[in-house]
Amino acid sequence: MQTLLEKLTADCQALSDSHITAINDLALLLERHALNKYDDETFQQALSHRPDLAALHLNGSDVTSLKHFLFFLLMNYPDRAALSARCLVKCYDASLTPGICQAIAAYWQQDDAATCRLTDAITYAQGYDQFSETVLTSFKKLHTEGLPETRKTMSQKFAYYKKFYGAVL
Repeated sequence: MQTLLEKLTADCQALSDSHITAINDLALLLERHALNKYDDETFQQALSHRPDLAALHLNGSDVTSLKHFLFFLLMNYPDRAALSARCLVKCYDASLTPGICQAIAAYWQQDDAATCRLTDAITYAQGYDQFSETVLTSFKKLHTEGLPETRKTMSQKFAYYKKFYGAVL
């Protein structure tokens, strides 16, 4: 019998539209864990359609496995790239930045929504003053050469960095 997380990851790869609900549930689980909000009513309500998931408490190895799975999903299921990237945002994990930069390089001219979410995954995990040169170079390129929504998103981020960090971009 499959474990609950094995079933959830299988559902994320399903051919039917059920993958959307599964990936959204995965995002909720990751965010609840990252923010340590296991008793938060908002998360309980959001997962009420799946009481088994609402009762699930992730441990460190579960989260590590799920992060690896998200990169697998991101790179092997392009139709789910934006949803997968949204899950990466919910990890709030700066250590994912190198992999996210690689995903940005793969998607920046293909999928506007995924690219925007991937930049969010970096910016929600660390402050501007913690960005590597690779991140700054990538963000500047997206600002000038990215797809329309990405350019708009980067303009908003740059305005924020200038206002709150005094960044000169």
